[in-house]
Amino acid sequence: DGYGVEASCARLVGRELKADATQFVRSAIYGADDPRATIAALAPIVIQQAELGDAVATEVVAQAAAKLAQLVTDVAGKLTELPTLLPLALAGGVLTHCETVRQAVAKNLDKLPLEVNLQLVPEPVAGCFVLAARSG
Repeated sequence: DGYGVEASCARLVGRELKADATQFVRSAIYGADDPRATIAALAPIVIQQAELGDAVATEVVAQAAAKLAQLVTDVAGKLTELPTLLPLALAGGVLTHCETVRQAVAKNLDKLPLEVNLQLVPEPVAGCFVLAARSG
């Protein structure tokens, strides 16, 4: 069914981490010195497998995109004054280098009750200045 340990994505992630079962993959990730860096290093494998149609990888990308869109909603809800068009900078290695993930995020943002103006920002600090200058 594509959701077991035998899925291509799971096998490749396990191979990358030198772990052969889900519980060992989990231990390898969260037992690492820097779990976030370990997870980030696996992103290219997961994205590639999602693009090839692997069900597990596709679900991982879909869930990540949905969570990012929800984060935008949560932050926008805390603004004292919500603009008609919310400027949103997309930054970071995965968002700036992977069209598949950007499209998944954009698709989830389209479902939100606010209009978002996405700007791809390869250099986040520069992007902050650009967005600040545009907003007045």
